[in-house]
Amino acid sequence: MTTTVLIDSAALALLCIGAVCRLSKTGRGALAIGFTLLTIVCAATNQWPLTTGSLAGNAAIWAWSWWHHGGDDDTRRRLREAMRPFRAVRRTAPVTT
Repeated sequence: MTTTVLIDSAALALLCIGAVCRLSKTGRGALAIGFTLLTIVCAATNQWPLTTGSLAGNAAIWAWSWWHHGGDDDTRRRLREAMRPFRAVRRTAPVTT
């Protein structure tokens, strides 16, 4: 059994457990994205270009869906702050006379 099959089986099991245990929709989406990225790494190390490409597309769709349909507000806020460009603020010393 390959590593990819093991990771996919674990991902499916965790998603089913999450559905049974009432894990939020956003939590299941985050789990799916994480396991898809882990599977991409395994497929890339096994040098499976077609599998790696299709899984990358799958991860992009999951991430887009997670981002646009709720997501985790704290994570979204931190990502938006990281995406903002750095703006320098000019500071001058106070002038006293």
